[in-house]
Amino acid sequence: MLFNKLKNWLKTRLRNDCLLCGADILEYYGSESSADVVVDFCAQCRNQFTANLYCCTTCSIPLKETGNNHYTELICGHCQKQMPLWTMALTSFTYEYPVDRLLIALKYQRRIDYAKSLALFLKRDVELVYDFDNASAAKPDCIVPVPLHVIRESFRGYNQATLLAHELSKELKLPLNNRLISRKRHTPQQSRLSKKQRAKNLRHAFEVNAQEPIPQYVALLDDVMTTGSTAHAVTKTLLDAGVKRVDVWCIARAE
Repeated sequence: MLFNKLKNWLKTRLRNDCLLCGADILEYYGSESSADVVVDFCAQCRNQFTANLYCCTTCSIPLKETGNNHYTELICGHCQKQMPLWTMALTSFTYEYPVDRLLIALKYQRRIDYAKSLALFLKRDVELVYDFDNASAAKPDCIVPVPLHVIRESFRGYNQATLLAHELSKELKLPLNNRLISRKRHTPQQSRLSKKQRAKNLRHAFEVNAQEPIPQYVALLDDVMTTGSTAHAVTKTLLDAGVKRVDVWCIARAE
């Protein structure tokens, strides 16, 4: 009887349910780098994720795949005409099922437990692209989540970007700074606006905390990049305050 109780207890402790389909899983993602992590998705569901492999290295917009693609050489036409203020953007997935479902649940349905699972995917990609094991590789001084206005954050109860940044900070061992920049204007939600309206909506929406030391190199973290208006506005505010380099990291990129 004692053996059966112990066996059932171990089975319960070791059970890992797929966050999408509920299947019982126990496996690891990856085996060739330090990015090995326990995943919360079964193989069948994980295969539905669309990695943003063929994209502009500057703005991360998905590009059509050709036989001659090489990650370091992909720059979209828009960035060739006008480079963004940030140095580079990195996004793990395209914003489509099932990633969109997970991010919506994280953002609006209080599924804060999704933050760690999604951050682990981003951690894998950051390590692969930036090669932090190389002593000469430049590292961000800190990870800065895109802030919500205090009213919206109070209403929602949390900032999903901060949750993701917190998990990524622990995994990459990079400092988290959620005090550096704040949202001073309570603006309409970006998802309801056109690209032109989004840019106008965010003018002078952010400010840097004068009491915080200004880092040289910031990794700006958000859940989704759509038009890039939010990243542009926050990056401009940071650069105007004296930051020298901003990279944008997101879970997903929408077209």
